[in-house]
Amino acid sequence: MIYGLKVLSTFLSFIKYIVFPIGIMGFNLRKSKLRYAIIPILGLTAAYLFNVNKPTVTAEVIFQIVILLVLFDEKIQTIIRGFIIEFVLVSLIDLMVWLILVGITSLGNDYADYERKIYIYGNCIGVIVIFMAAIFLYKRRKDIAEVIRNIKIKELIFVIAVMGTLGIVVACIQGAYLGEMTLSIQRMAMIVAVIFLVIIIAMSVMFVYVVNSRKILMEINDLNEECMKYQKNYYERLITEDSELRAFRHDVNKHYNAISALLNENDVEQARDYVNELINRKDVHFTYKTGNVVADYIINGEVQAIKQENGDDVKIQILGKFPQSVGIEQTDLCIILANSLDNVKEAFSRFEGKKELGITIQNHKKRIILKIENTSQPVDVKNINTSKKDKKNHGYGISNIRRVVDKYNGTMQIKYVDGRFLLEMLI
Repeated sequence: MIYGLKVLSTFLSFIKYIVFPIGIMGFNLRKSKLRYAIIPILGLTAAYLFNVNKPTVTAEVIFQIVILLVLFDEKIQTIIRGFIIEFVLVSLIDLMVWLILVGITSLGNDYADYERKIYIYGNCIGVIVIFMAAIFLYKRRKDIAEVIRNIKIKELIFVIAVMGTLGIVVACIQGAYLGEMTLSIQRMAMIVAVIFLVIIIAMSVMFVYVVNSRKILMEINDLNEECMKYQKNYYERLITEDSELRAFRHDVNKHYNAISALLNENDVEQARDYVNELINRKDVHFTYKTGNVVADYIINGEVQAIKQENGDDVKIQILGKFPQSVGIEQTDLCIILANSLDNVKEAFSRFEGKKELGITIQNHKKRIILKIENTSQPVDVKNINTSKKDKKNHGYGISNIRRVVDKYNGTMQIKYVDGRFLLEMLI
């Protein structure tokens, strides 16, 4: 019985270090097929490490780091943050389970056998808790991954300091438990420790959540102000152009009479000049029409800015139209287009070759497929947030787009192929 639980405990110990990063922290597995060969090797390593009474802390730390580095496709800074969070939370879960088991069982005469049983039972229960947490948090894993990528060092230090203090307290309780204490006092101490542990975990999680939520709200507020500015400019331009159109229609009969008079006088040359002047009047319509007024304004405004910065040789191609009912809030559409085209402008500013921009809009089963493609110098799509020095203002372009896509349970792909950068979204 104990041997069977020991084997199960070993297997679950290996699995939990894969389930935790995927199901709770939202980490992405590497796409390389090499991982299928690496996983069995790591499994054998786990069998060696965990098929003893209890592996050392150093062995567990090294094992966790190796799994994160080898199996997951994340930046090294994210790996480090993820390791700290995983190590602390997994250790706390194991500690809570240990406290509960110790509080409800008797020590007996053989302490070594007792400790081995507690470790095996506790490990099995702890893994089950992690699996349940992964199932509960699976839909929020992308949000959690974003928090981990943006969490600051001082926030991590706060969490580590709190957990370290708690560890010292629990160690004292553990030492007292192994000393001379009555059974009722032992169990009361364990109950108090568990309650204290839960409170500390909740406070730490709330601290990180509140700090991150405040930062996200500030970003959203900035984006809303930017979108309001776009919409204000659009309506001002619409009013101006509508006034020009009304004035033009009001004067059209006068233009006809003037042309007729010139032709009656056989002044063909002057009549031709007059007609050319009318033809060259400012076009009151957008050059590119997508079926959505907000998209029209942003696309036409950004394209005009791109041509002003790079000349009229830039090749622009806009294909497709938005449906009458877009199914996405106008402010969210504004965020996607404004940030995407800002990235295009940035790419063109650093690209010396032929500049081309393509936007494709497709409707698919009441959803929108939006593709934005542009020529660009080589891009590291794993570290795409920004290359600008002003990271405070420009570092969240891609993450803001991803946040909107996630809001509508959509998908987003970023690729760089044959000198072209492609951003594809299903919303």
